Amino acid sequence: VNVGEITENKTVKGTSKRLTSLQAFRTVIKHEGFMGLYQGLTPAVIGSAISWGGYFYVYEGLKRAYSTHNHPQQPRHFNFTAPEHFLLSCTAGAIMVAITNPVWLIKTRIQLQMTQTAVELGMKRPYANMLDAAKTIIKEEGALALYKGAGPALML
Repeated sequence: VNVGEITENKTVKGTSKRLTSLQAFRTVIKHEGFMGLYQGLTPAVIGSAISWGGYFYVYEGLKRAYSTHNHPQQPRHFNFTAPEHFLLSCTAGAIMVAITNPVWLIKTRIQLQMTQTAVELGMKRPYANMLDAAKTIIKEEGALALYKGAGPALML
């Protein structure tokens, strides 16, 4: 199995170009089977639910705490300025990155593992599920490895 075939397609001149969506779709099915299209779906759904649900929960809590602290006479009727909204939303986003980065890292690792290819080459499948991925990453790379990519995530 040519792993390079999955990421790029060589042209006649020897330069490389990205696969189209249809080519990538066909390549995944060819090498990983139809279920390869769904690798990482579980952590993606869990991560999205935690991220969005958690973000709005934290954001509303921060707004409530901020207005109660800074305007105790009328905390429920306080109108936030644009900079206040921005600061509170960035803070909520940073808190959610700290909470969810491990889920996104695990999702990415599971999506990038080539299950069928590993079996064909006689290699051990890297991760069986989310819990196995978390345990393996912590054991082999340390707990802080779950936060790889957190810096760029804070910029989003």
